[in-house]
Amino acid sequence: LPDNNLRGTIPSEIHVFESLDIIGLEDNKLEGTIPEKFNESLIRLRLNNNRLTGDIPSTLPPRLIALYLNSNELEGTLDGVIGSLPNMRQLQLNDNQLEGDIPDSLAEMKNLRIARFEENKIRGSMPDKVCRQKED
Repeated sequence: LPDNNLRGTIPSEIHVFESLDIIGLEDNKLEGTIPEKFNESLIRLRLNNNRLTGDIPSTLPPRLIALYLNSNELEGTLDGVIGSLPNMRQLQLNDNQLEGDIPDSLAEMKNLRIARFEENKIRGSMPDKVCRQKED
């Protein structure tokens, strides 16, 4: 349902749709927080270009390979999120209000091909452990 001018919040009951592999609610006007629970078969979550606030839940399904949360108003740090998503290939968190450092656990995402963090309040640089990963 991308780009449908949807308003309101994402219902916490969204996890009952057990056969959904992809949730695409990008380019709407959704507000509120990201639900704590999604179905375990979810592999792509597209919530970019909305008005979502709060922290990124650390309870996202570990099977996720693509997470698009860019262009929202999300806050908090990446600590609990990064290490819990080992299959991630595309991680787009740019243009939010995220803080802190990029955690070393980013290097545990062995399949990661795209990681965008710009336009946040993140400080520091990419951890050496992450930069050396391609050399190993």
